Amino acid sequence: MYAYGDAASLPAISPAHPIVGIVAAPGGGYWLYTAYGNVYNSHGTAWYGSPFVSRVGSSSIAGMAGTQDGKGYWLVNSAGDVYAYADAVSLPSLAHAQTIRGVVTEP
Repeated sequence: MYAYGDAASLPAISPAHPIVGIVAAPGGGYWLYTAYGNVYNSHGTAWYGSPFVSRVGSSSIAGMAGTQDGKGYWLVNSAGDVYAYADAVSLPSLAHAQTIRGVVTEP
């Protein structure tokens, strides 16, 4: 991970699984996530939990999105299960959808 300009740097980590995505936090900083549901936070963001630590879900994580205030986030797996943390509102599963490939939030 390389940080340029005023981008937040991530403390040295040894991820348990390969990082597959990054999500910017509204107030600065970011979260990294793995397909197994590990979440790593940079300086300026908080860690609110993860599917991997909670031992929930069996499909790979396909996407992550932060809440508008940056005080929570959602992760979604390829089967359509949505995991909400902190102030992220719980959302229903998308189990009848095709394979999920990502997630976005409304500005």
